[in-house]
Amino acid sequence: MPSYLIAGGRVMDPAHGFDAELDILVQDNKIAGLAPHLPRRGVTVFDASGLLVVPGLVDVHVHFREPGDEEKEDLQTGAKAAAAGGFTTVVCQPNTDPPIDRQRRVRWFMREAREKAIVRLHTAAAMTMDLAGKKLTNVRGLKEAGAVAITDDGHPVQKEDLMQDACKAAAACHMLVSPHCEESKLRPIGHPQVKTDFAQEAGLVKRDTERARRTGCHLHISHVSLGQTVGVLKRQKSNAVMVTAEVTPHHLTLSSEDEERIGPNAKVNPPLRTKEDVQVLRRALKADIIDIIATDHAPHTPEEKSRGWKDAPHGIIGLETAFSVIHTELVLKKDLSLQEAIRKMSFRPAQIFGLLPAGQIGVGLPADLTLIDLDRKWVVDPEQFFSKARNCPFAGSELCGKVVMTLVGGQSAYTDPVMQTRMPKRTSRLQETLGIAQ
Repeated sequence: MPSYLIAGGRVMDPAHGFDAELDILVQDNKIAGLAPHLPRRGVTVFDASGLLVVPGLVDVHVHFREPGDEEKEDLQTGAKAAAAGGFTTVVCQPNTDPPIDRQRRVRWFMREAREKAIVRLHTAAAMTMDLAGKKLTNVRGLKEAGAVAITDDGHPVQKEDLMQDACKAAAACHMLVSPHCEESKLRPIGHPQVKTDFAQEAGLVKRDTERARRTGCHLHISHVSLGQTVGVLKRQKSNAVMVTAEVTPHHLTLSSEDEERIGPNAKVNPPLRTKEDVQVLRRALKADIIDIIATDHAPHTPEEKSRGWKDAPHGIIGLETAFSVIHTELVLKKDLSLQEAIRKMSFRPAQIFGLLPAGQIGVGLPADLTLIDLDRKWVVDPEQFFSKARNCPFAGSELCGKVVMTLVGGQSAYTDPVMQTRMPKRTSRLQETLGIAQ
């Protein structure tokens, strides 16, 4: 692959602590040079002035629905949506049909991902067979096959002895355990929670972190939504329990008061909470009580989401809006610094899920990079998404900050049409180098 230079961008890498105007030389799919004012002679130059260049973003919680529900999403369309949102590495959930609960299914997924996806796809595996909560899967075998975590996704493991066995088996082979401590009850629109929610989410987090403490496993809590859960996490972290946690862009920015305005596209599990919960989650993210941001990208067909609040399925899509929502609602409002946001969407999730060197920029590392125009304002139009789904609660919102190019192994996985103006006169050569369709 010919070499090229990404010149004059603001390069930010929270993993190594730098934020400076640098040139990046890309050669043979890797970063071959990283310094101010690298030589231009004999190298095709891409003008990145005025753009932010960060490590490819990492999302450790998505649903791409393949196998079984490809009418909602598949590995190819999900990967394209990820790339359009700046994500170069993604972890899929195992609640497919059939579920990813056996070694051969993990290996099947990895083969399909290599053939179909333009980003780097990984998968979590089921914690129990058929996600039924009755029999533990072969945790060590699943890890050896390539799974990066175990989870029963939207099915909390209710049997305490089974959860204990899962944590013990995971600790023995250094597998991440990622339970979903959520309720699945239908609630009226606009009602953020009832008393039993606290027993479900916060109570299950308390129970499962105790199992992690006893067994020494690493527990990662999915989509925290309640302020009371934050209190449990804070106490357990102070007790040196090996626990990390994630929060979604929608739980950081929307409340139950938005449900009636948005309609079924705001119906999600766990549900949107109170404005007070939203503020607690933001503070917890800033304080590293909650470690990372993950989308929980959950596609459904427009027909399913048009059934009304009672009958529509739970789920929100988020890959193509995640960075822009976080930048607009948290970074620009001073609830999170830009570097903190990038860290929590790149290096830190890669570190937690064992996906390094993803989420980093450095000489010798794969050229997985995301280029962002921080000043670009745009209106969310789900009809323009690469995802098959349209269940986006931010439709019609004006956001500030837009991913304009995503590189995976030095080749373009996504290029915004506006970037054509930045190509040098020998446009066709650079497009061929980057792998951009002409």
